[in-house]
Amino acid sequence: PFYDMALVLVNSPYYGGSGGGIAVSSLHSSANEIAIHELGHSFGGLSDEYYAGDIYAYEGVNMTQETDPTLVKWKNWMGINDVGIYQYCCGGESEDWYRPHQECKMRYLSSPFCSVCIEATIERIHLLVSPVASIAPNVSSIDLLNPVTFELELIEPSPNSLDVEWILNGNSIQNDVSSVLISPDDLLTGSNTLQATVIDNSTLLKVNNHETLHFTTILWNINKESLRIDKVLENSLKIKLFPNPTQDVLHFNLTTELQENYTVSIVDISGKQLITKTFDFLEKHPQISLNDLSSGVYLVNFRFENGTSVSSKIVKE
Repeated sequence: PFYDMALVLVNSPYYGGSGGGIAVSSLHSSANEIAIHELGHSFGGLSDEYYAGDIYAYEGVNMTQETDPTLVKWKNWMGINDVGIYQYCCGGESEDWYRPHQECKMRYLSSPFCSVCIEATIERIHLLVSPVASIAPNVSSIDLLNPVTFELELIEPSPNSLDVEWILNGNSIQNDVSSVLISPDDLLTGSNTLQATVIDNSTLLKVNNHETLHFTTILWNINKESLRIDKVLENSLKIKLFPNPTQDVLHFNLTTELQENYTVSIVDISGKQLITKTFDFLEKHPQISLNDLSSGVYLVNFRFENGTSVSSKIVKE
């Protein structure tokens, strides 16, 4: 029961393998490459980029019948790293289907994965694993009479693309470090909130022109008077802002464990709050009109009822 991925090795020297729910490989001399290719199916949800037959043709992250470069699902990668729209070959209905690359491991074993398949694999990892392995302190009673170190143990990708921001009572106090030292003088009388926000800014992702951002937030509710941490919360959020840049209306979708109402604020680069609107977490199509704003760069701040907050940049044309 304690496994991450099942891989079946067939005791045969003949070339062969398959993906699907469980990856399978023979013990052919190319077994290592076969296994990686088949895990592309089973873990990443990738399609073959050679034509395996009509029964295996379907709309997927790296297979489509769309030929418009502005609409194809990998449009943000078009023209980068040899990504394009290439027709499948040969036989059956292959001429109706297209792949993003000519030399991807999902076509040829000796090749690396293309940018589209790498992105899909990273998105799968984001779905399954938090970048925060552990936090400290995670106990209620602490010694707030002396400085306390708050820290995160991070699961860092290679190269590390995680950005960390520490926010104490709404004010940013430290960036890109895994721990901060909080002294008694830093805290207000009564209740305080310390938040660490972790964002993956990998250049290997071009999801919706980076309109979709992955956030993990850790929130400590600290009571200076009782020398206690009243609550520690960890939340994973996925926020999509679109279109970005925008001319008039900003739409957003949130995927989050938080079932709480939230407030969205539009702030200019000087820190001036220009627009504030509160939303019910059940609202299906939240949006904010930006018609009254001048062209420029703005921050969109999301703040939830429990104190969790995240920010993202947008451009008003």
